[in-house]
Amino acid sequence: MLGMKKEKINIPVSGLNGTNIALKRKMEVEISNLENDFVRCVPFYVVPSITNLTPSTRLNVDISKLPEGINLADPNFWKSNKIDALIGADLLFEMLKPNKFHLMNSSIILQETIFGYIVGGKYEISSSNEQFCGFLLESEDINKTMQNFWNIESVGESSHILNSEEELCEKHFLENYSRTPEGRYIVKIPLKNDKQLGESRTSGNRRLDALWRRLSKDTKLKTLYCDFMREYKDLGHMTEVKEAHEPELSVYLPHHGVYNPLKSSTKLRVVFNGSTPTSNGVSLNQIQLNGGTVQQDLFSIMIRFRKHEFVFAAHVRMMYRQILIHPDQRDLQRIVWKEGPDQPTKAYQLNTITYGTTSAPYLATRTLNQLAIDEKDTFPDASIIVLSDCYMDDILTGSNYLENTKEL
Repeated sequence: MLGMKKEKINIPVSGLNGTNIALKRKMEVEISNLENDFVRCVPFYVVPSITNLTPSTRLNVDISKLPEGINLADPNFWKSNKIDALIGADLLFEMLKPNKFHLMNSSIILQETIFGYIVGGKYEISSSNEQFCGFLLESEDINKTMQNFWNIESVGESSHILNSEEELCEKHFLENYSRTPEGRYIVKIPLKNDKQLGESRTSGNRRLDALWRRLSKDTKLKTLYCDFMREYKDLGHMTEVKEAHEPELSVYLPHHGVYNPLKSSTKLRVVFNGSTPTSNGVSLNQIQLNGGTVQQDLFSIMIRFRKHEFVFAAHVRMMYRQILIHPDQRDLQRIVWKEGPDQPTKAYQLNTITYGTTSAPYLATRTLNQLAIDEKDTFPDASIIVLSDCYMDDILTGSNYLENTKEL
């Protein structure tokens, strides 16, 4: 889910009719509404599938009968779709607002929440005797069992076939990457042919004001946020933009902080939201291509890791921010920022690969692979390790010989 790091757990969960499933992964996710005045850090537990499509069939609902000014949390609630996440009752009552009413001549209820109005109630589909109930289910058929068996048997084999979008990304990367005299890589964001984007500065200013209302209530959070942004600027990872006129194609990304008091180094990280729609409903992420996974899978890396007699782990610090975005595309990564609620708002370009955009994981890991390829003659052993034992920005590797491990 969004490429976030997962924590290993082992928690049994019982569903309808005593159906059991063991939860193996957990992750902390920050959720917020569009206005950014409701932000919560929520634990999510990962399951292969929550339920079937919901609703089970497309609902015949006349949207024109909805009262004016109703902002739906899900504008397409009548369409069957997958459920991405379930939110627990502990958070539900925080989300609810007082307004609630029934649609005329219907048992459908509209309930206001901090995300907009949600829809519920009874809906008569037909006179069929079929009943539908959604619940967690663990049902592994023989095909899936065999697939898991072959996956284990093929550990370490590179058999991934690129799809058409991944092929386009690979071609685009090879044609557009370059290096500075200091050795830093410059890459271009892979874009779809249709680049229609709306205006986003107005929304960016509104979200920044909402952010400062929150920061003004928490001195510690405000200090951490401002320190992060100053460092971002001091390192050259963002540059102030001073021209009077907006370029033809630009996007202002909203941002918010993810606070983790358990972190020993960076307790707060600012995340930029590439999925926020511009004025025409299209976001930056929607016009980017996704290059997929270009590294070895984690299971293969862990199996090799356990075979070594001597092992070590390493981490690439600020991996995304070590890689520059081509200057021609930096207007696609603009933000607004100010040092205080009463300070003037300034525009900035983000100069490096930006966390929170569709192509960022691909560009970062593909660049790391390219570094290994370009430097294989100078660092042959390290090149092999980077290509085979890297998972995102972490390296897990080793050797059967102590001296060789120290050299690595």
